Amino acid sequence: MQSPATPAPATPAPATPARLTPAPAGPGFHALPVLRVDRLTDTAVAITLGVPDALAATFAHRPGQHIAVRHRLGEEIRRSYSLCPPPGSAPPGTLRIVVKQLGPGGFGEYAVTRLAAGDTLEAGPPKGSFTLADRPGAHHVLIGGGSGITPLLPMAAAALDGDPRCRVSLVYANRTARSTLLAEEVADLKDRHTGRFFVLHVLSGEERESEVLSGRVDASHALLPLRPLGPGGVGGRRPAGARRRPGPRTP
Repeated sequence: MQSPATPAPATPAPATPARLTPAPAGPGFHALPVLRVDRLTDTAVAITLGVPDALAATFAHRPGQHIAVRHRLGEEIRRSYSLCPPPGSAPPGTLRIVVKQLGPGGFGEYAVTRLAAGDTLEAGPPKGSFTLADRPGAHHVLIGGGSGITPLLPMAAAALDGDPRCRVSLVYANRTARSTLLAEEVADLKDRHTGRFFVLHVLSGEERESEVLSGRVDASHALLPLRPLGPGGVGGRRPAGARRRPGPRTP
């Protein structure tokens, strides 16, 4: 993955109480400051927003939920993004989303090329019911590709941290190692839960040492996590060419 410029320290966000109960989603949007912008790939950034104490309950959320972001670029644009805090290290009083540029124009291009710390984004309260079932000791199998990792990673982290008897298997599809989002955070979570978190990286645009690690995800990949994988899993290493992502930068 591309190594960004040397980061500058970000302004710490105000602390908020832990373990808040999510409040009922309201219709309004709230202006939240952009605290930092992290370059993930050539076309994707992670955006950390600050949440004031007065809005802490409003923006409390469950892993897998998303927020709507409203922005004006000549006309009003609304996009929904999964909340994706760094596993085990989310600063209090913050939200993080990942935005990928899919083409010219639109909010994706603006976020990747122009958004900077000190700007403001309008965000709605967290919504969504895409969450893991509460089944202690279960084997959770997650399958996603590209930016689809953003709801899956916090779901996996919450399950592994909160249920010491559960296991999680992730089939993660991308085109190339360079384009793989949050590869280091996935690898770090695997390192923290060796023997309980298994990762299969499938790259459609690169030839790898095993056929199962190349090409497009199909039914055969979905069945792999149900087989014994051993302590390292199948394809559980970082994708070839992936690098440790340095700390955040403040443009």
